[in-house]
Amino acid sequence: MKRLKVVAILLCMTVIAGCFMPAAKSQARTAKQKKAKVAYTRMMKYSSVKKFATVDVNGDGIKELVTWKTDGSEAPQDIFTYYKGKVIMLNTVCGNANYVYYDRVKKCIICDNSGTAEIYSRYKVVNGHVKKMPNYEVRFRVVGDSSSGLIYASYNTSNGQLQEMTKRKFLSEKRRWKKIKPHKNTKKNRNKYL
Repeated sequence: MKRLKVVAILLCMTVIAGCFMPAAKSQARTAKQKKAKVAYTRMMKYSSVKKFATVDVNGDGIKELVTWKTDGSEAPQDIFTYYKGKVIMLNTVCGNANYVYYDRVKKCIICDNSGTAEIYSRYKVVNGHVKKMPNYEVRFRVVGDSSSGLIYASYNTSNGQLQEMTKRKFLSEKRRWKKIKPHKNTKKNRNKYL
């Protein structure tokens, strides 16, 4: 009987201790995000950045900063991250992108480089570096003088092979994408959105 009480007490203590572990991890993430916010604010205060947005690409609790240097929709975007106490420019990810999206399932940023064809460049953040993922390229069937709709989307795999996906699969993936909305680089917006 005494042994059963000891086991029950130990079990209760383990459960109670386990409840407080995630809170400590969450507080550490919040502290890192606050440091990142201060660093991003300091960097953008005197820069030529016109617009910005933040998104936690890799799910580490620290939001990455996406900046636009012009007001136009077709402007290159720079991605920054806060890594080991410093703001690091990861890359200029899109040379001529109309829209920037975030895929929460694959944890990547997608740039819509639309022109005559839809090409979506994908980028992932890994240990403070940008890793380019295979592009999506959407192809249309041309009948006469006009395109008659989407046939398939293709993308290059990591070993360089061209893969095709059905229209349904591509559109279901695209529904997951969240458009990253830029905010003007003002003091009020930096305090609100960083």
